[in-house]
Amino acid sequence: MDGEIDMAIIKRDAPNGWLAGYLRPEQAVRLQGMPELLPAAGTRHTGGTSNTRYHGGYESNTINRRILYCRKGKAIQTIITGSSYPEGESRAAIRPFLIEIANEFVLLDTGLDGAHILSLLQEQNVQPEQVTKILLSHLHKDHSNGLGHFEGADFIPHFPNATIYLQRRELDYANSKLPNPSYLPEVLEALVTLPQIQWLNEDAGQLTPEISFQVTGGHTPFHQVFWIRGQDQTVFYGGDNLPKEGYLDPHVAYKNDDDGKKAMEWRIKWEEEGRAEHWQCLLYHDMRKPFITL
Repeated sequence: MDGEIDMAIIKRDAPNGWLAGYLRPEQAVRLQGMPELLPAAGTRHTGGTSNTRYHGGYESNTINRRILYCRKGKAIQTIITGSSYPEGESRAAIRPFLIEIANEFVLLDTGLDGAHILSLLQEQNVQPEQVTKILLSHLHKDHSNGLGHFEGADFIPHFPNATIYLQRRELDYANSKLPNPSYLPEVLEALVTLPQIQWLNEDAGQLTPEISFQVTGGHTPFHQVFWIRGQDQTVFYGGDNLPKEGYLDPHVAYKNDDDGKKAMEWRIKWEEEGRAEHWQCLLYHDMRKPFITL
């Protein structure tokens, strides 16, 4: 494993289904049927009547990489490190997903570093003003800190034209847990001032004809997951209830979840449904695979 992939770009490219282009050029993959390796960055892949251009980002031989460091029993922190990792410590990607649907750009979570995600978007020739929707699974800082930055006491949103979909109960829960290293209290406080927040109070619903959500609990009590459906395909984002491929085999309850048993039960259900419908599952923390096909 050479390091994490920082963001995946997914496009609805009718009539050929969903396309995904990853920032490491050798890992651009077609989200239709079995994954298919595409040419290197800067080249074109022709499928049907469409051409999609993929752009490379970090090369696999990058020396300094931003990774998530997780010491067992200690707070999660982000550091810059080289290619060696201390024994007994685990690594995880932090991978927001950008989805293009009918000329709209939708973000699934926003990562830990706002400046970093803006840089990645720029590499894809996407301006932050073009992002129209942000779907937040939960409010842990590695999923929500990319929403904006502070200039003095003022919180400056990075995506001023985006509607942000968030469970109100998730915010209430996060505030009830403070002080807690998983959250930045100043970001939680700033969220309630943002006019573009769409507070969700329902346990399930339809945001658009393509996008639906469900509150599942598990990792946090009001964690939500999302489906993006179209053209006989389903893209599923399980957030931190399904952050890595290894969470499907074996099925176990993880102690870092608020309710590990519930999260495990959801994964068993999703795996069964996903295999029947051949879901594309997006993996936020997997070091090796941005998605898997069930």
